[in-house]
Amino acid sequence: MVFVRDPWSRYGVKMRLRKTLTRHFGLNLVPPHYLLAQYPTFHHLASFASRVGFDVVEEPAGRSALVLRG
Repeated sequence: MVFVRDPWSRYGVKMRLRKTLTRHFGLNLVPPHYLLAQYPTFHHLASFASRVGFDVVEEPAGRSALVLRG
């Protein structure tokens, strides 16, 4: 499995804008639970994955991607 975090992807920029407009201007562009979502860090995800049997193949210092083999 490959997990990639790219805040400047088209999807990332679009969702950040939609969340901002929903929060600050009251527009109904995303469901309320999206505003409260918190995502695990790659470190925590890698730790959990190794506990359940995956091998952490790559966990770059920049934390931009995580590669697991299961």
